[in-house]
Parts: sequence; structure tokens; C-alpha cells
Amino acid sequence: MGGVGAPLKLGIRPEKLRLAAPEAAIVAGTVAAVEYMGENAHIHVATPASETLVLKVDRLGSLAPGQPVHLGFDPADARIFAAETGLRLAA
Repeated sequence: MGGVGAPLKLGIRPEKLRLAAPEAAIVAGTVAAVEYMGENAHIHVATPASETLVLKVDRLGSLAPGQPVHLGFDPADARIFAAETGLRLAA
């Protein structure tokens, strides 16, 4: 349980993800759904790894399902968790 080489999970809050230029992106994906939530929108992005990421942005009218997007984030906003236990690891 745990230790060197143990699997990890990366956690990032939806409001910390942002649209990025392809050369600055951490991950690319395709818009799966757009939920308008008043002044904000939740953009569901399907990734090649079969994961769905949710991006929380100021309301945008230009993104639509099927559109390719590139996402990034500030590494300081990332959190690391032990994959086995789900416990957050200290930085």
C-alpha cells in the first residue's frame, strides 16, 4: 500500500481548468456537452483516455458538442492523491 512507484491520481478543480492554445495544452479532447449555469457554463470534455473532464468557464456561446478543444491549468492548482486510497498527498 503506497510507496515509491505507487499509482497516483491528479486532481484539479473545474474552475482551475482553462482553454489553452494547442502548444500550451496539457490535454486535448472533444466537447461532449455544454451546460449553461446562469453566468457560467460547464463544458464536458471527452479525452482520448476515455475520461471526461469538466471545465467551468464564464458563459461562452462559441463552444459546441463535437468541437475539439485544448485544456491547461496552472500546476500549482493541481492536487495529487494516492490512487489506491484516495488520500491527498502532501506537496
